[in-house]
Amino acid sequence: DAHAGDGTAEILAEDPRVLKISIHQDPRTLYPRWGEPRQAGHGAGEGYTVNIPLAKGAGSPELERALRCVAFPVIREFRPQILFRTGGTDMHRSDPLSDLAMSNSGFWCLGVNIRNLVSGLAEYPCVEFMGSGYNETVQASSWLSYLDGRLNLGLTTNPFPDSGLEGRKREDRTAALNQTFLELRKALGWKWKCLKELEVEAATESG
Repeated sequence: DAHAGDGTAEILAEDPRVLKISIHQDPRTLYPRWGEPRQAGHGAGEGYTVNIPLAKGAGSPELERALRCVAFPVIREFRPQILFRTGGTDMHRSDPLSDLAMSNSGFWCLGVNIRNLVSGLAEYPCVEFMGSGYNETVQASSWLSYLDGRLNLGLTTNPFPDSGLEGRKREDRTAALNQTFLELRKALGWKWKCLKELEVEAATESG
């Protein structure tokens, strides 16, 4: 979702039984102005809130990298008994309130990534909560794309094709995510081994 889950995080801030991960637009540029890596819970729950902000213009490549390098490794290290996933279509490039650049193909890829995670944790159920965004014209197509990837529906054609490029130049988006990774390593490396070993990558591609 483009917006950080600050309300849920506040409820769970001191609870070490629940791992809360949020991937969202940089809170310095969007409501609720909360959700930086350093905001990681407190008391007994310190370290169990993981915030992964994305810069303006971030799209599917950055989301997939955040999942692959941070969210999924932390989930596997935590070893949950049940997974709850929620999100909105306000990450779509045409949403009027946010500045992210997800496409329908990106939502499909997100569904595939979640399906692969769940299949790797086969003994744990996954509950899906479907949020939405602020552009009614893309809600149905975004969720169809996500569900196609998530449930492996096998649609042979995409009735809602993408057009145009995603966001800013690739090297700028990569550099911004690298900075987020460094902040996560500093804030949570003491808690999660996978984040202590988190590496950044060179920003050499354009797109």
